Amino acid sequence: MVVPAHLLAPIKKIQDTILICPPVISQYAAWGALEAGRKFWGPKVEQLASIRQMVRTQLDELGSKSFIAPAQGAFYFLVKLDTQAAPMTVIEHLITQHKVAAMPGTAFGLDDGCHLRTAYAALPKDQLQEGITRFITGVKSYLAWRSTSRLHLLMKIYGCQFTIQWEAPEANFQTVTDLLKSADVKPDSLIVLPEMFATGFSMNVAKIADNSLTTPFLAETAKRYHSWVIGGHVAKANDGRGLNQAFVLAPSGEQAGVYTKIHPFSFSGENKSYAPGSSIQLFDAGPFRICPLICYDLRFPEIFRTATQDGANVFAVIANWPKPRTAHWLTLLQARAIENQAYVIGINRTGEDPKLHYPGCSIIVSPQGEVMAEGGSVPGLVTADIDLESLTTWRTQFPALQDMRQPFVPHNSTEAESRAIAPQVEPE
Repeated sequence: MVVPAHLLAPIKKIQDTILICPPVISQYAAWGALEAGRKFWGPKVEQLASIRQMVRTQLDELGSKSFIAPAQGAFYFLVKLDTQAAPMTVIEHLITQHKVAAMPGTAFGLDDGCHLRTAYAALPKDQLQEGITRFITGVKSYLAWRSTSRLHLLMKIYGCQFTIQWEAPEANFQTVTDLLKSADVKPDSLIVLPEMFATGFSMNVAKIADNSLTTPFLAETAKRYHSWVIGGHVAKANDGRGLNQAFVLAPSGEQAGVYTKIHPFSFSGENKSYAPGSSIQLFDAGPFRICPLICYDLRFPEIFRTATQDGANVFAVIANWPKPRTAHWLTLLQARAIENQAYVIGINRTGEDPKLHYPGCSIIVSPQGEVMAEGGSVPGLVTADIDLESLTTWRTQFPALQDMRQPFVPHNSTEAESRAIAPQVEPE
């Protein structure tokens, strides 16, 4: 059947009515009731009205955790719960734990939330009382359990977007410190700093490659806020060039991983001063598996796909991305989120260095490509809550990743290295 989009909802409702109330039978029943007169149907209507009011009053016990659509004359209520859970998940809980059933709103074309339909017309009053009590108890217990368990499925993101002082680590450390002091940083969060946040995008490796300053600062920041920290860092390669890296610190302050930029920006000559990395790196933080990447890596979707195959569900892209290609930055961040059905955190800098101007435009993108938070063009924090359950639900509802054809998907040559990072990892 082909139906115009603006008529889809009415058509669904008509089909629903035809299935539940066969027209000919219903019309004959209505005709017979009208012929019998008010003495026949009057008491029944009054009884139904009384039962409807009783059910409505009891459903009010759900309070602010639900919205109950008005039902004038209907033999059921539609209850929308304040939860991102799928309706069938709640119904399974009601049936298995409380021996009461409801119908999912999706059966009636309601897919904008968790709708449950409770019908009551044919039940005797005592059975109805028992059923609605079980329903309310079951919904309350599910929402209470979910509110507790969901705390373990959430993580707060704090992205630090700021103007990096050229080759001046101490000044940049102070800027980061001041930014984070301005926020009530929650424990077990993820703090993300830009690429080469301590020095700017300098090719002067001999001057800026210094573990004695940046690493202790990152470790102290992680311990202070008991949070994960990702920050840009420069180390020295064996061939005399530098390594443009993302350091990862655990909430204890211990090093949890090091990723070396796989794609130095040859257009600017970065590859002459910095050696490339050879593998992606993943680390587990709370319920998430996070893959740090750096700036120009964003243009290479194959490394994102490889990380996704290895379990990544969050990408943190730290950058010094210049203003002329701002549109590319924003578009590619959203594309990588959509392609991999993952959260993408893109943290850029503002201001100028001796050569380039930087737009900021840090964003946090949902697995469906929606911009959850954006930094604009001024220094500040970019914050959002990421939620494993909503990510998992989207991957289940729209299982595009299952359709990847393995012969066409790149494989990480150092797969074992990328699966997880041990607490101490030497730079590549």
